[in-house]
Amino acid sequence: PNLDSLEVIPNGDARIGQFIGTFDNSGTFYVNNQKVLGPGGTGWATTSHHMFTEPCDVPSVYSLHVVDAEVSEDGSTGLGGVIASITHCGEVITTSAKWKCIATDIPAGSAPDASWNEVGFDDGLWETATTYGHPDRASALARGAGDFVPDIQYAAQWIWTSDAEGHDDIYCRYVSN
Repeated sequence: PNLDSLEVIPNGDARIGQFIGTFDNSGTFYVNNQKVLGPGGTGWATTSHHMFTEPCDVPSVYSLHVVDAEVSEDGSTGLGGVIASITHCGEVITTSAKWKCIATDIPAGSAPDASWNEVGFDDGLWETATTYGHPDRASALARGAGDFVPDIQYAAQWIWTSDAEGHDDIYCRYVSN
């Protein structure tokens, strides 16, 4: 590798961010159109921990592409969900109703434009994320997950589109100033 240009970022620098989250069943996490994690599966009670570095002097967009692959032997579908807490630039961003989501596995649905995970993308037609509970045991049991999600901020909530059983391929985004 060419090490002519190596930026060393000191520990504790606000540009160093951390994603702690889980996807049901598989997902990819981006910051400012840079893939940080995925695609990968986790499961209801398994969290992924990933570090990233992005500047703090401009708005940031945190975005997720999540696929729920559960269909039981009798053909019934399972619930989709994603929950995360993201620490970056002195903020803690949690999945909540502040996120916007869109399903692509609907009639006439398609993947969003390639700029979907950039700050300037117009998500005006996307729906507000629907929340399905916190990362505690009671919420997990209510969703049929069977256990809680460790390490994620309690303020985080499971999110998806308004149809957590019917939609299986979604994109979600949150823009932070």
